[in-house]
Amino acid sequence: MMKCTKYILGLAMVCGLCGAGPNWVHGFVTPRKFEFRQIVPVDVDGGWRAVCLRAAFTHGNTDITIRCTFTVGTPLRLRPEAPPPRYITLEHAQAAGATAANQAAYSVLSKASPDSMSAVLCDTFVGEYNRLLKAGIPGSRVNSTCIHDIPVNPVSPDGQ
Repeated sequence: MMKCTKYILGLAMVCGLCGAGPNWVHGFVTPRKFEFRQIVPVDVDGGWRAVCLRAAFTHGNTDITIRCTFTVGTPLRLRPEAPPPRYITLEHAQAAGATAANQAAYSVLSKASPDSMSAVLCDTFVGEYNRLLKAGIPGSRVNSTCIHDIPVNPVSPDGQ
């Protein structure tokens, strides 16, 4: 039987089996944690909203914890040539942000080793999260720093 490593997270999907890699991944983030702030008005290049989050990734066998801080940004309105919906509602941005974050955390952490508990793990998560969010909302992006003096929202393992 394969030995599974357990990750207790402030950000990831709940799973009961090893899944994509040798690790169990517990925890998640909910859409309501995405308290976006409008940064650019909609009449300027379609507008922009962003939120800054800090997730704690804890390796369940060693209790090593890293904190990963990142900004999630989405346009308010897509370019006219984009497929509908062109206006990104707050609820759509929150749901897409949470879904992509949970998928990225599971994808990265289910395969992580205890030796990867570092800033590299956070960078890998941010890159995967950026890829997944862009697929759901064209023009969106995830950055590995907080921008625009947005307050940091910590995310606990229960998604709050």
